[in-house]
Amino acid sequence: MTMTKREVFETVKAHLLTQGCKALGDRGCMYRGENGTKCAAGCLIADEHYQPSFEGGRVARCDVENALLASGVPVDALTLVECLQSVHDSYHPVNWPDELSIVESNFFGAARFHDAMFGWIEGTVVERSCERAVLLDARGTRWAWLAALDGTLEVVS
Repeated sequence: MTMTKREVFETVKAHLLTQGCKALGDRGCMYRGENGTKCAAGCLIADEHYQPSFEGGRVARCDVENALLASGVPVDALTLVECLQSVHDSYHPVNWPDELSIVESNFFGAARFHDAMFGWIEGTVVERSCERAVLLDARGTRWAWLAALDGTLEVVS
């Protein structure tokens, strides 16, 4: 059964945050890592479609894309899977919640950021750039997530 793009995102998000560590092996990040771990794309590939030859390759390879499609990932979600894979490969797991929020805002227009002082802030992204995202929460408060300050949140007018 084919998933929706939102179901792909939620499946990967739940998998990564539950697993809490990268899928690693002798080649670095792996689709199927040690101790049964799986990367963002690897958790979407059904066992019957996985091939060890995928290891070391990007999601954009035809064989990996075909395995994802055969496992129920829709073709319009392949770019999303590439972005989620980048979160797994490029960031420390402690940063995954914020990085996943950025991916979510880019694909779905909503965001959830964490700040040590304010806790979780949820809202709709109303402005974004590489350096910051501004979101509007349910009370109408505008929050700026600042990448340069390690994900610090501040209230903006």
